[in-house]
Amino acid sequence: SLRSYFSSKRSDVYAAYHSDRALGRENFHISDRVRAMEEATVEELAKHHRRMVEAAAEEGGPSVECFCSGNVSEEESKELFTDVLNIVRPERFRSDPPTEATKDLKSAWIPGNFLRHMEKGEQVDIHVQSDNLEDESGAVLVTFQSQLPAFKNKKTSSAASLKRSAALRLISQMLREPLFDTLRTKQQLGYVVTSSYDIKFSVAPTLDDLDEHGTGVVARESLVVKVVSKNVAPPEAVRRIDDFLASFLDRLRAMPMVEIADNVESLCKKLMRPKQTLAEEVNVHWGKIKKYAPECLDSCDDDGEVPDLPWETAEVLAEAIGSLERMDLIDAFESVVVGKDRSRIVSCVYGSQFPMSNSTENKN
Repeated sequence: SLRSYFSSKRSDVYAAYHSDRALGRENFHISDRVRAMEEATVEELAKHHRRMVEAAAEEGGPSVECFCSGNVSEEESKELFTDVLNIVRPERFRSDPPTEATKDLKSAWIPGNFLRHMEKGEQVDIHVQSDNLEDESGAVLVTFQSQLPAFKNKKTSSAASLKRSAALRLISQMLREPLFDTLRTKQQLGYVVTSSYDIKFSVAPTLDDLDEHGTGVVARESLVVKVVSKNVAPPEAVRRIDDFLASFLDRLRAMPMVEIADNVESLCKKLMRPKQTLAEEVNVHWGKIKKYAPECLDSCDDDGEVPDLPWETAEVLAEAIGSLERMDLIDAFESVVVGKDRSRIVSCVYGSQFPMSNSTENKN
């Protein structure tokens, strides 16, 4: 229930929520959505549903998607798609699936979430008191966003984007153990201490926001550090995170090549690991279709030939990771994490053990 969202979740869930809000273009709070739903009537919902269904048959209206996977033939998939349309659309709008002659590939663009690209050197500090009075722990989520667009595929991404994506993925792998050992085991900072690599996709809302190759699906990647603690206040946790990251740069410079090679091998194995279940494979394929199909359809040639989706992304990344030099890692870490031009969001949520002070509240 949205109404009880902030009084029932852990502090790190709130930290992620506020961090995502800072990166979003539509800055709606959950309370805004609750208020809108409370004001809606059944009659208004019914009218909206009718408008959506009827608009689905009109040019430029909402789209109907049907993804079939598994032991299903092409003919069975088309029949299933027709059945879906017949359920969703009113009788007067029902029709057969579009044929090759009637397809308009240029109208296949599907808008998605908008993700804000942070300015070079931008710092966003968020301080919020948790509404969950039973949770003693506070949380810190530090997100470092790369200025380079993330690698998507060989056709639309630059060599620099590929190298940066490979380096950040490897750095995330290398950070995990020493971060946990230093902050969790030795300093007893908190019961959750993690680092991760994150990539998000969004649709460019204007021509000015298109990526370097002019495509509308923009990928942004980040390194994320999370700490959940009832032992120290969030600002102290941020200070210790910063101290560790500064020391990790020295560790990178002195790290034996055999240790780097071990991390490379481990990460490449993870990337190339075969999918264990059909559901896992479906999720991967559907994700790529959603992310890349619009620009592939939009870049078809004069004969209507559509380029293949980048099914080989994992193989390309694994090859790039294997070719990284030490300086590639240092350059990426300095640029994204510890350099003066880094772009980051620090989301601090205060638990009952260390409540937010009035002085901190003014920084919101």
